[in-house]
Amino acid sequence: MPGIGYAEDRIRQQNATAGYRLQRGATNSNQILAGLSDIQRQSNVAERGLLESEANDHYRRINNLRQSLRALAGAQDRKFDLNEMQPYQDEAKTKAALTQAGLTNAFGGVGEAAQGVMAGNYMNQMTPGMVPYQGAAPWLGQGAGGLNPGSWFQGFGTGMQPDGYNRNYYG
Repeated sequence: MPGIGYAEDRIRQQNATAGYRLQRGATNSNQILAGLSDIQRQSNVAERGLLESEANDHYRRINNLRQSLRALAGAQDRKFDLNEMQPYQDEAKTKAALTQAGLTNAFGGVGEAAQGVMAGNYMNQMTPGMVPYQGAAPWLGQGAGGLNPGSWFQGFGTGMQPDGYNRNYYG
């Protein structure tokens, strides 16, 4: 506690002053002994009050220190969250999202390929007389290998044409 040394010095000084006055004013030794006893009692009361004040100040300072340490710990936790944990979590979320998107894309492509194969197999089963067409796409016209009027609807989307396809007639 600030000023405790000064307070102790004042108690001692008051004791000395009281002892000097007692010695000057006492008429016999009984008065001196009784006066010294009173001076010591007052000194003890004053020192006890000073010690109590010092102990209270000590506990007040400890509580202030605890509060400051709690506030500092909270600030350090927030600092850690913002500077280290949040970027780590953001990076982990980004990686997880990219991994999920890649898996979705890969399995989506596999699923589409499987659907294409299944559709081709289905078309082959539904149109057993069809063979693969080796000419140009019918919708491209004459400059793309020949005009194929009327044939574009048969087997549209599968590249298949009937067995009896007349290449001379259709080009």
